Amino acid sequence: MKKSFYLTLFFVALFFCVSKSFAQTTVTNWKGSNLSFAIPNTHKLKSNTADAFESGDKNTWLEIYPYKDAAENSQAMIQKLVSEEGIKVASEGEYTTGGYEGYWARCEKASHPEWLFWYIGVVDPKTNHNFYAVVWYKKDDQTAQDLASKIAYSLQKM
Repeated sequence: MKKSFYLTLFFVALFFCVSKSFAQTTVTNWKGSNLSFAIPNTHKLKSNTADAFESGDKNTWLEIYPYKDAAENSQAMIQKLVSEEGIKVASEGEYTTGGYEGYWARCEKASHPEWLFWYIGVVDPKTNHNFYAVVWYKKDDQTAQDLASKIAYSLQKM
């Protein structure tokens, strides 16, 4: 009985340590923009230039790109991007966080059936720092979805 108690206690402690370390994030700045955000410490940086920010791991992925057409609002931006890619939209709505107002769409793509992702579009008429982010996460993985949500809602004006 005592042995199983200590074994259970060990596994509970291990679970909390692993889940806490998995959820640790680092605040990052996108070069050439007025944008900061949090990414998991497990992400490997692929690109951080004025043309793109890309990082990811086996459960989540983040891509951010500038958007040049300031004549469009954020909803039109996202709808245009989604239609160009032939993506299935599951839900969509207004995006407000970190001083930004924009639009999001939660999507699926037949070429990546194990992933879901959000397209987030922001048009900032005051600074002309318009961008869209794509936040990918593994389907049917609640931890990955929670991390993707953290990433999506960490976008901040600097």
